[in-house]
Amino acid sequence: MSSTNQYGLSRYIPLEIKRAVRQKCGFGCVVCGSAIYQYHHFDPPFNEAKQHNPNGITLLCGNCHDYLTKNIWSIDKLEKHNNDPKCLESGFSFGVFDIGSTPPVIKFGPNTFINTAETINVYGTPILMIEPPEVESSPLRMSGLFCDEEGKEIFKIEENEWKGYVSNWDIEITANSLTLRRDMGIIALKITSNPPQELIIEKINMNYRGVKLVGSIDSNFIIETPSGSQTLTEGNVITCAKYGIYIDQSGIIFGKF
Repeated sequence: MSSTNQYGLSRYIPLEIKRAVRQKCGFGCVVCGSAIYQYHHFDPPFNEAKQHNPNGITLLCGNCHDYLTKNIWSIDKLEKHNNDPKCLESGFSFGVFDIGSTPPVIKFGPNTFINTAETINVYGTPILMIEPPEVESSPLRMSGLFCDEEGKEIFKIEENEWKGYVSNWDIEITANSLTLRRDMGIIALKITSNPPQELIIEKINMNYRGVKLVGSIDSNFIIETPSGSQTLTEGNVITCAKYGIYIDQSGIIFGKF
């Protein structure tokens, strides 16, 4: 496959154009809402394009892309969905984490949690937890809740299926990492998955009911309570606990069994 078309236009789409396409499509396939997508030139097709115009580019998952390129779907159908993307209708794009049948290693910033049922619990609400499978030999079930620094919910996991809300400024998926941004250069959450045995919260800036969780994998992780007191954590390894970090009105407990 040639790296350029007949007009010399490169297949490489500039980052700012990709971001504009993601934003107008709601961060997922315009037909089904899947967050695993490809950038598709349709108006005009890539071979006839002289520039990367975000208005003529859309997002399609691999399956929906095949339906289009194999002429099972018409261009009229694509244009209809491009004008009314599935994600903007539902309010979120979605994907699935590959979780195995043995407890994964969870890295939350610089801290490591092994065989811990609830990685972090704030006032009785699990921020990230692993539950047993519903059926023997099936995958474990991971659920979680993530907010931005103002306390607005931006990302949710329900039994391995995740939802990234279209109210985010940007959601970008590259390789095995998912990054949510509040604005240019401002990362609210970055998650990397190394299936099926490792999930890494690489960066977080979260506020849940006045409790702030701020940090990244290559720096400190700070927990700040509504009173303003801060606890700095770095390099903790917690194993076989019910709660990795448990936060309530009385304080913060590491490794609550």
